[in-house]
Formats: sequence, structure tokens, C-alpha cells
Amino acid sequence: MTKIDVAYIAGLLEGEGTFYLSRKKGPCVKCTMTDKDVIHKLHRFIGLGRVNGPYQPKNPKHSKYWTWAIFKCEEMKTLLPLIRPKMGERRKQQIDKILEYLTDVIPHEPKSFKLKNIETGKIVSGRNIKKFALKYNVTYRTICKVVQGTRKSHKQWVNVN
Repeated sequence: MTKIDVAYIAGLLEGEGTFYLSRKKGPCVKCTMTDKDVIHKLHRFIGLGRVNGPYQPKNPKHSKYWTWAIFKCEEMKTLLPLIRPKMGERRKQQIDKILEYLTDVIPHEPKSFKLKNIETGKIVSGRNIKKFALKYNVTYRTICKVVQGTRKSHKQWVNVN
């Protein structure tokens, strides 16, 4: 990515972007626009995240819109340090909160994630689910589904049933 690309991305996200840290879903960087071509251009420049849409607003007089978003921690660790110096103070604070959260999260690939017998016992007994989810960077909801048996475990996961 060139310096001009980084400046374009930073400018677009400064004006149209959203940076937030959700307690349940974790961090997110998102840009929503009615200009499909601009969203796709942003996606091409960054090469990260995904584009979704078109979405039709509830009010039929409003235009369709598209979103570009990053939810993956590793992708955020790549993008945010690049654009941070070019952002305004308010956005820098939001980015700093996300980066601070990301330094505490252990990255993982779902296919290599394993539930150990000891940890599984703790989950099944109903203790420390939130801590476990944070430790392994998985959602609380995913852990609950595995425990309840409504989500299939990966073949290397310990079966909790």
C-alpha cells in the first residue's frame, strides 16, 4: 500500500467509518455508504475485511447501502497501526481502545482451536465461560452452543456431551 492509499483509506474512514468495541462481539471497523463503487474501491485498496449489501433501509425513500467491515483481530492489527497517525483525536482514541483490546487477545484459527479436558470440565460445570471465551478469542455464544450440543465440535475438540 502506498502512502497515498493509506491517506485515502484514513480520510474515508475518518469521515464515513465507525470504530467500536462491543462487549459481546469484540472489535469492529466498519464503513457504510450508498456508493457501491467507493466501498469496493476501499476493499480493493485495503485487501482485508468483506463487503456486504445492498441493504434496503426501512424507509423506502432512502437509498440502498453497502457496508465494508473488519471483524478479524489479525486484520485489525494490520490496518489500524497504518491509519492511526492520519486520524483525528477522537478516532485515535477509539483505535487505541481497540488496539489495547487486541494486545490482550490471543489470536487463533478456529480449525486449530482445541478444548482441553480440564477447560471443558470448567465450562460444563458452568464456571468461567466468559473468561474462557476471552482467553481463546471465541464468542461466549459459541462456547454456549458447544456446551449445549447445538454446535458441532471440530474433530479435535473434546466432545462435551
